[in-house]
Amino acid sequence: WAKIAAILCLLALLISTCFLLGSCGGNETPEGPDNSDVTPDPKPDDKDDTDPKPDDTGKTDPKPEEKKQEFTLTFMIDGEVYKTFKVKEGDTFTDIPDLPEFPGYIGSWEKSSFENIKENMTIRADYTPATYTLTFDYAGATEGTETTSAEVTYDSSIGTLPTPKKEGYTFDGWYIGEEKIDRYTRWEYTENKTATAHFVDYYSEGLSYVRGGSENYEVTGIGTCTDTDIVVPATYQGMPVTGVGYAAFENNTQITSVCFGENVYFVGNYVFRGCTSLRSVTFLHTAGLSDGFNPSYGSYGYHMFEGCTALEDLTVPTYILAPILDNNYFYGNLKHLTT
Repeated sequence: WAKIAAILCLLALLISTCFLLGSCGGNETPEGPDNSDVTPDPKPDDKDDTDPKPDDTGKTDPKPEEKKQEFTLTFMIDGEVYKTFKVKEGDTFTDIPDLPEFPGYIGSWEKSSFENIKENMTIRADYTPATYTLTFDYAGATEGTETTSAEVTYDSSIGTLPTPKKEGYTFDGWYIGEEKIDRYTRWEYTENKTATAHFVDYYSEGLSYVRGGSENYEVTGIGTCTDTDIVVPATYQGMPVTGVGYAAFENNTQITSVCFGENVYFVGNYVFRGCTSLRSVTFLHTAGLSDGFNPSYGSYGYHMFEGCTALEDLTVPTYILAPILDNNYFYGNLKHLTT
């Protein structure tokens, strides 16, 4: 047993010596591949420096945003740049500029939604004429009043207007305030309006007229008038009717009476010659004396009533009676003379 114990002690001493030297075979390290240039693999708990890092609260910062491309939105009015805006790619633009106002027009941009912008854009303004309501006031008319209003477009002609009738009166047109309008009037109002029918004392419509000067009219014939009782108006289109031309109603066998408006002081020759159904004539002239009119100048034509065999009643101002009686005006059976 003593020998066995000595051997075991010797083995223990040998093993201890080998352990201290790092090898049981000697002091040299075995040769192998040179790994001095190889980067060791990261340990599982190693982190990329670019990864989001938690802050003190434990929250993770987001990665830096990629730089987006910028686009330009250009807003234009009537061919000129009004405003421009820079918008990043993919963004939604909501700061749409207000359009300037122009009287009589309604403006809008040709595009109103700007989502997910991906390119430069040009947006143009679109202005359209506004529409207004024209309401009709018929001023007591009894016929032709079916249309109560009309839609009118700014800077356009009004268009067809109603033609009302009122018993005992003649329709003289439509008025907006003091302005007389018709179908050709261009609408330049920027609000709704009311047009009022204007009537004057009845006169025959459709008679033919000619300008007798810069500020008056003369009747030249029956025109399209179908009346048998003719009423020559005091005014026509805002100007006085001062005369009836040569042979204006000659040989009209349908006329039964004639009334001259208050401004008529000139009647041509043969005006009613051959009007065999004419029974009554009335002159309402009142303007002559104040205008310096002298009846002796012959403003009432010769043979005015030649061939008027049915004429019985004549009403005239006193101051024109003498020239009428002196100029062979009558070839009929005048029975009643009123002055």
